[in-house]
This record gives sequence, structure tokens and C-alpha cells, in this order.
Amino acid sequence: MKMKRIILAATLFLGLLAPIFGQQFGQGWTPNPQETERFAQTIPVEYQSQVQGQAAADNNADALLYRALAACLEAEGNTGRLKTRGPWKCITAYNQGDVGSCVGHGTAAALSVLNAVEILYRKEPQQFKAMHSADGMYGLAREAANMLGRGDGCTGSGAAKSVRELGTLYAIRYSPEMADDLTSDFPAKARQFGARGVGNLLKQEAAKRKTLSVYRAKSAVEAWSLIGNGYPINVCSNQGFAAKRDSEGICKPSGNWSHSMAIIGRRTTNNGRKLFLIWNSWGDNWCSGPYWQDMPFGSFWAEYAVVDKMLRQGDSFAYSELEGFPARSIPDYGSKNYLGFLEIQQKNVMAVLVFCP
Repeated sequence: MKMKRIILAATLFLGLLAPIFGQQFGQGWTPNPQETERFAQTIPVEYQSQVQGQAAADNNADALLYRALAACLEAEGNTGRLKTRGPWKCITAYNQGDVGSCVGHGTAAALSVLNAVEILYRKEPQQFKAMHSADGMYGLAREAANMLGRGDGCTGSGAAKSVRELGTLYAIRYSPEMADDLTSDFPAKARQFGARGVGNLLKQEAAKRKTLSVYRAKSAVEAWSLIGNGYPINVCSNQGFAAKRDSEGICKPSGNWSHSMAIIGRRTTNNGRKLFLIWNSWGDNWCSGPYWQDMPFGSFWAEYAVVDKMLRQGDSFAYSELEGFPARSIPDYGSKNYLGFLEIQQKNVMAVLVFCP
């Protein structure tokens, strides 16, 4: 046991040195169409009817789901994940380093936003603990996909299966053991979990909080309504993007990535362009160019048609803490009233945190 602690401490230290000598960006989506189709058959067919019902009733209002997470982090006092940019307090990005653990990061980002949405928009009786652990979710996804010990990477369906059947893990310390400290993500820990799993204690903790429902989002039409009703998406595809945002915060499609990210918002520009907000896991500074308002660090907007192409690759999943994906009316705090939104939501989240059983 002592030797294992020494080895883990050494590998974590080496992981901390990586940014000093230059950042390499990992990817790691490893599609397995047969396994994904097999898993998709386990999703209740009525979920599709629910999503179609959402689309029919959609008011097309902006849905900036990440703002729920910013409000929860602010109210909880977790200022380490918030950084000032102009007048905004913006969420910092996940960073997978050079490990192919993107599916864990995309899953953790989507779940973190979902957790905050349920607390604030739905006023669910639960407490915001922390953002989700990307390394922990990666280990669980690899186990669910039967990929432990086989290089880097995972499938989107493996992550969806893991959140539903194995559970979820927060970025907190679950025990005094270093192996159970998930407060920070490290490339070395991602590799360890990807090779051997998260261990018995963390599996037991994960099982206490399973995500009730998952749904395979197969088109931009479905994604638009899912985001509009408060259900973030872990998107997996081979679509790459230029590392530069334009004046609207949009990145143009460019090249190929075998990559997983999170879709956490939607908006329509003044000239009618429909956009999705995608949150990447390559740190705050992988991309240059202007941000649009308070969008999280490391994120970018993508065109509707581009996201449609990504989703049609068939390995992207939305998450819900409810039974299924019922249509819900999310308050439209809008993109023009953020400061008023934050004040209202901070009051809401404090009320939820204080009065929940």
C-alpha cells in the first residue's frame, strides 16, 4: 500500500510538470458503433416521444444552461472555478492534458451543468456539492464500456451506460487516501483509472448518485429542444474546429478530432443564426479570439448545421436526473440581463441550499 501511494504521488507530480514544458491536447473518442447500437436499444422508446414533444412546443428562447452552474459555484463559495473576465465571473475549463480522457471530461462537464440546472431551474431538493470529477467519470465510463487496461479513450455510449448503471462522482475527497481524492484532475490519475478502474470505495460512492435517464441525441433538432429544456449533451464526433473564435464567439469547423465535449447552451443571434455552445476540455487558453459575454473559458459557439453533422455520427447522449426527458419551461433570463439573472439565481440557490431537507 505504501509503495502504491509513492508511485501515485510521483505520477501526479509529473503530471503537474506538463504545463511547464508545453501543453499537448488529448482527444480519445473511440467509436464502437455495434456496442453503441446495442446500448441504444436499452433506452425507453417513450423518451423519443418526449423529445419530439419538446420540439413541437419549443419557444426557441436562448438557453444558457452554464449560468446555473456559475450561480451555484458563486453561492457555494467555490471561487476557484470562477475567474473574472471583464464584468463577468466565468467558469474555468476542464483540462485533460495529453490523455485520451475526453469522454470523461465531456461527461463531467455535462453532469455538472445538469446538477446546477436541477437545483436552480427545477428547484429540486438537493445540495450542490461540487463539479463532477472528470477522472472519476472516465474510469467509470471505461469500466462500463469494458475497456479497462486497453490504452486511452472511450465511447459516448460507455459514458452514458456508466452514469445510468454505475453512478457519478464529484470532484471532492472521498477518503484520506490519495487515490480517493478527486478534488483535482490529473493526467496520471486519469490513466490510472482508465487502466484499473476507480476502486471499490469510489464505486460504492458513485452508486449513491446515478443519473436516472439518458437519451441518444441524433440531430440538431433534438439537441435544440433538449438544451432548451435543460438537458446538457455529451457530444462525441470526429469534427474538428479552428482554434480561433470570431466576433460572435464562433469557431469554424476545421480538420478532424476524435473527441468528446459538452453542449451546454443555445442562442439565436440578432440576424437569426442558431448556435450551440460547446465546452472543450483543453484548458482555458487552447483557443484565441473574443468571448461572447460570460460563456465559460475554453468554450466556443458552433453553427447549427455543424452540430447536426456531429450528432448524426450516433454516439452523443443527453442526461436527465428526472424519469425521462419531460418538457419543462426554463425561465428565459436571456442573454441581455445576466447581472439581474445572477442576483436572482444566487437568492434561489441559497434558498434551496438552506431549506432543502
